[in-house]
Amino acid sequence: MQLGMIGLGRMGASLVRRLARDGHRCVVYDVNAAAVKKLAGRGVRGAVSIDALIAKLTRPRAVPVLSAALYERFSSRGGADFANRVLSAVRKQFGGHDERKKARR
Repeated sequence: MQLGMIGLGRMGASLVRRLARDGHRCVVYDVNAAAVKKLAGRGVRGAVSIDALIAKLTRPRAVPVLSAALYERFSSRGGADFANRVLSAVRKQFGGHDERKKARR
């Protein structure tokens, strides 16, 4: 089985290591390029962007999104907008629609 993982903090990196150890192929992305580089190899392919991650996955694509962890990580760092863009991009790639930008008042 092939999986994509976005976010290589403690939980994401641990999941990828276990999946790879059990013979699954993984494609990984994180905003921290060093985290991607550290995991790449032995069944784990790194990606430089979310678009690259999606392009490296064969269909049907499987990308678990741990939204609570995602929001916790990025909103605590002032990056809730990044978390929203990730979820929006993933929804669109899996057959969702373009999200409309919120009207400014």
